[in-house]
Amino acid sequence: VCIFMLTAMAPRATAGADTVIPRMLDLLPSVTGIAFPQDGSPALIMRSSAGRIIMYTTGFIKTQEALCLKILQFMISSLLPSISKIAARAEEKDLRQYAEAVCCDGLKMLLMSGKNLIVSKGWTSELLTSVITLTGRDEFHVDNRAQLVFGAGAVLAALGEWSVILGMLRQLANHHAEGARRAVADPKPEGKMPDGRPRSPAGIKLYIAAVSCVQLASAETGDNSNHPVLTVLAEQWDLLAQVAEVAVQNFFDDVVEQLFLAMMYVVSNGREHARRHQVSKNILILCAKAFSAAPCTHPIGCLRALAGILSDVHTTIETDPATGRLVPVQREIPAHPSEMAQLVLEAAGRVAAECSSRLLTPGNGFCELYPETTGQVFALLAEMMRNPGYHKHIVSWPILPQLLRAVYAVLEACDSFPPAAVFQAVRVLTSGEPRLGTREHLIPAMVHVLAIAVKSGTLSLVSAVLQGLEHFMPAHGGEVAQCLITSSATREWPQGLAEKVGLRLCEAGKVPRGLGRGLQEAVDWCRSEMKKAAYAQ
Repeated sequence: VCIFMLTAMAPRATAGADTVIPRMLDLLPSVTGIAFPQDGSPALIMRSSAGRIIMYTTGFIKTQEALCLKILQFMISSLLPSISKIAARAEEKDLRQYAEAVCCDGLKMLLMSGKNLIVSKGWTSELLTSVITLTGRDEFHVDNRAQLVFGAGAVLAALGEWSVILGMLRQLANHHAEGARRAVADPKPEGKMPDGRPRSPAGIKLYIAAVSCVQLASAETGDNSNHPVLTVLAEQWDLLAQVAEVAVQNFFDDVVEQLFLAMMYVVSNGREHARRHQVSKNILILCAKAFSAAPCTHPIGCLRALAGILSDVHTTIETDPATGRLVPVQREIPAHPSEMAQLVLEAAGRVAAECSSRLLTPGNGFCELYPETTGQVFALLAEMMRNPGYHKHIVSWPILPQLLRAVYAVLEACDSFPPAAVFQAVRVLTSGEPRLGTREHLIPAMVHVLAIAVKSGTLSLVSAVLQGLEHFMPAHGGEVAQCLITSSATREWPQGLAEKVGLRLCEAGKVPRGLGRGLQEAVDWCRSEMKKAAYAQ
C-alpha cells in the first residue's frame, strides 16, 4: 500500500525534495529491505507498483549514481525475470501483462533518462548484453521486448563516437537478424490479434526495432556515407526487403506499418546524410513495390515523408543580414532534378499509375475498399504538386491524363465515396495550375462536389472546393456561378443556396482585391445555411 500511494505522489513531488521516496527507492533493490511476495495477485501488484514508482522517478534516479546502478541491476537481474516465474491464475492474466508492461516501460525510461550517466561510467557494453538477454525471453510480450530494445538504442545514441555506435548497433542488429531469418523462412503467424488479424512473428518485430532503435541526427561535418544507422540499414537491406515481401504476402499489417515507420524515422533523423545515401534509394523503390503488391497506407506515408526530405527545394531559416531577423530562405530550383528527386518522382509515378488504374477499373470498388489508401495517394500527389521542384515534372508525366480521369471519377461519385478521399482529390486539382484539367471538365466537377459537400455537411470539403474555384474566379467567375445555378445537384440546396453562393463567387471574381474576403464570406454563408437546414430537420 505504501509503494502504491507513493506512485500517486511521485509525479507531483519535487525530485529529491522529500526523504520518503528516495528511501523507498533505496529499499527496493536491498536484500534486507522490502520482501516481495512470490505468488498470485500480491506478487504481481507489488512488482507493478515497483515498476511504476521507478518509471515516475527516473528524473531523480539518474542524478544519483549509486542508486541508478542499483536500480538498473535490480530491474534487469531480479524484477523483470521474476515476473515470468510467478504462478498466476487465468483470471490474473491481465494483471500479469500489466505488471510486465509497467516494468519494461520503467526500465526503458530509466535507460533513456540515465543514458549519459551510463555512458560516462562505462556500463554500456555490460548493459547491452543484459538487454539482449532480456529481449530473448519468449515469455515476455514482443511489444515489451521491443521497448527494451529502444531503451538500449537511447544509450547507444549517447556514446557520441560514431564508430563505437556502429559497432554496437551492428552487434544488436546481427543478434536479432537470426530470429528474423527463421521467421522469413517459415512465416507462420503466432496466433491472432484481438481484431482477428494474424499476429506477426516476434522475431521480425524485434529485428525491425533493433535496426532502427538509435535516433541519431546528422553531423554537421564528416563523411556522408558513415552514418551508423543508415550504414546498418544498408548492410541489412537484403533481409529487410525479404521481411517486407513476407509481411505483404502474409498480411502482417503490423509489421508493414512498423517497417515503413522505422525507415521514415531513420531517414528523418539523419536527413542530411540520407539525401546522399544509397539506402534512401532502396527505400523509395521498396515503397512503390510494396504498394503495387498490396495497396495500403504505410508505404505511401513513408513516401510522403521522403518526398519532402529528398526534395531539391528546401526552405531553411536564416538570419537576414540587413535586419538581423530570422527569415525563411528557399533554395533555387534546379533546371533538372537531382538523382534522388528523380527517384522520388519515379516512385510517386508508379504509385499514381497503380492507384489510378485500380480506380478506373469497372466494378473494382477500390476507393470504397481502401478509402484511406486512396486519400493518402492523392495527398502525396497534392503535396508534390505544391512543391516547385516536383510540379514542373509532374505536369509532363505520361500518366497524367489517366490520373486526372481517376480524380474526376472520384469527384463524380463523391456522394458514395469517403469524404477524406474526395477531399484529397480536390487538393490534387487545386494544388497545381488550372491547366491540370480544362475548365469545361474541372468547373462542373468541382461544383458537383461542392453541391454534395454542402448537402452532406462536410465543411472541410466545402472550404477546399471554394478555395479551389478561386483559380478560375478572375477570368471565369460567371461560368462558375452559372454552373452552380444550373447544376441539378445544387437545385436541392435549401433557400436558393446555389444562386447566393454563385453570386458571391462571381462578385469576388470581379473584384480581385476582395477575392479572399468574398470566398470566406461564401464559406461562412454555407456554414450558416447548413446549420439552418440541420436545425430544421
